[in-house]
Amino acid sequence: MKRLHWKLFLIFLALLVPVRSVFSLGPAPIIKDEEEYDFRYSSIIDWDYSTVHWERGKITLDGEVGNFNSSGVLWTEDIRFNPHIFSLTVTGAYSQPSGTRILLYASFGDDLREYPLNWGVPFEPPLVAKKVRLKVFLATSNSYLTPELNELNLKLELKDFSERAPRNRDRSRVYDLKRVQRALDKYHQEFAQYPIVSESSLDKDEQWEALEKILDSATLNHRTNYKRNFRDQVQGVAEDYKYGYLTNRSGNDFLLWVKLEEENSDRFEDSWQGEALGINCQPPLFCLTSVSVYEPDPAIRFFDEEEGGNGDDVRFVKAKDQEKVYLNLDGFRLWLNSPQVFETAGGVWEEIVEMGSTIQELPLARFIRNELDGKIYIVENNGTVREVFNQTMAELYGGLKNVIDVSSDIIQSLPRNYLIQAPGQDKVYFLDQKIKRWVVSPQALERIGFSFEDVVKISTQEIQSYQEGSPVF
Repeated sequence: MKRLHWKLFLIFLALLVPVRSVFSLGPAPIIKDEEEYDFRYSSIIDWDYSTVHWERGKITLDGEVGNFNSSGVLWTEDIRFNPHIFSLTVTGAYSQPSGTRILLYASFGDDLREYPLNWGVPFEPPLVAKKVRLKVFLATSNSYLTPELNELNLKLELKDFSERAPRNRDRSRVYDLKRVQRALDKYHQEFAQYPIVSESSLDKDEQWEALEKILDSATLNHRTNYKRNFRDQVQGVAEDYKYGYLTNRSGNDFLLWVKLEEENSDRFEDSWQGEALGINCQPPLFCLTSVSVYEPDPAIRFFDEEEGGNGDDVRFVKAKDQEKVYLNLDGFRLWLNSPQVFETAGGVWEEIVEMGSTIQELPLARFIRNELDGKIYIVENNGTVREVFNQTMAELYGGLKNVIDVSSDIIQSLPRNYLIQAPGQDKVYFLDQKIKRWVVSPQALERIGFSFEDVVKISTQEIQSYQEGSPVF
C-alpha cells in the first residue's frame, strides 16, 4: 500500500511540473548565454546542503591529508535565466587523482528530481524552467587524496516557451521586415533597382547573407549607410521562421517574407497576399513586396497579322520555326529572352507575327534610351541590358549610333546584365552599383542564382573603369 502511495505521489509531482513539448528547432529563437564561477568567492554555494571544503579558488573534500572524508557534495544556489532553459552544457576546471571522482547533476525549476550530466555534453531538460541548481559530487577511495574543483562554466541555449511568446515573436518579425523594407526603398531611390538576389536561391541564410553583402558594399563605396534599417537573420529557428528575400532578375521587384505563429493574427492586415517569385503569400506567411496588386495594362500596342505583312508595323515578331521572339522598335529588333520577359513587356503569344527570312532585314538594337529619364542602355547578345554611364563607355562600343527611344515600361521589363568578363580572361565579375565583385567559383555563381550563360564578355577598358568591391564567395 505504501508503494502505491509513493507512485501516486510521483505522478502528482510530474503533473505539477510543466513538461517541455518542443525538443527541436521551432519558431522560438535560441538565445546564447554563458556563466562562469571560479570560486574566488563562496556566494554561489548553498551551504545549507553542501558538505565540502571551500578555500579561495577551490573546492575539495572536507578534512585533511590522511583524513579526507570519503565523499562530499556541493550544491549551488539557484542560477536564474530569462527566458527558459532549452539546453545546458557544463564544463569546468577540476582534477581527479587516481581513485577519486567528480560527478555532476542538475535540478531544474522547482522539480526535486536530479538529472545526471556529462561534462561538456549538452543536456536538454524535459521541462520548462528558468532556473537550475547544480550538484557536484566529490568522492575518494583514499583518505590521502581529494578531487579538486576550481571552476564551473555554463553554456546555455535559451528559448521563450511562455503563452504570450508567439504574439511577441510575431510582432518582432513584422517589425524587422518593415525596417528592412525601409533599407530596400532607400537603396532603390539611389540605384533604381533593389539588391539582386535571384529567385533560384532557395536557402534563406544565403539570401539574407547576399542582401547584407550588397548593402555593405553600397555603404562602403557610396559613403551612405544603407544598412541603417537592416536586421540580422534570426538564428536557432526552423527554416520557415527565418527571413526570406528574393528579387526578379532585373531587380525591379522584391519580396520579403516570414512565417508567423498565429495564423489569425491581425498583423496580416499589413501583409501582401498573392503569389510572387515562386512564393505563395497567404497566412501564415507574412509578406512585403513591391509587386503590384493589380494587372497593369499592356505596355505595347498589338497589331493583327494582316496589318503587318512586311513587319514594319507589327511589334512582336519571330522567324518561322524559330523560338526567339523580338520586339520591333522602329525597324530594329530587340530579343525578349524569356517567356517571363515577353509577358512582362505585354506580349500575347497568339499575336506574334512570323516574318520568315525577312526578319534579318531588321538589325539588332544596340543602344536603347529610356523615354522617361533619358538613361541609355547597351543591349547584349543574351538579351540583357547594361546602363551606359558616360560617353567614354559608349565609345568603346562604336559610339551612340541609332539610339532607340523606348518606354519606361519596356526598360523595366528587360533583364539587367550583372555578370561580365573580359575577353581571354577567366575572372567573372558581378556588376552592381558601378562596382565589380569577383565571383570566385562556379559554386559561388550558382549560390547567387546565376549560371555561365548569364556571363557577357565586355571591353577590358570598361571592366577596368569599375571600382572593385569584395569578392563573392
